[in-house]
Amino acid sequence: MPLSIRKILFNKPWLLPVLAFITFVTGWLAFIIFAIQNRPQEVERVLQLAR
Repeated sequence: MPLSIRKILFNKPWLLPVLAFITFVTGWLAFIIFAIQNRPQEVERVLQLAR
């Protein structure tokens, strides 16, 4: 008996918002990590001057 996405979501309606939240958090963390690794030189200079 093949499982369909419609049956899974109908039997577990909480699964969709949970998966959406996990996807959002994962994307947000990936964006932050990417932004920190690729920050411009000016930001590093400002951070050093602030110390």
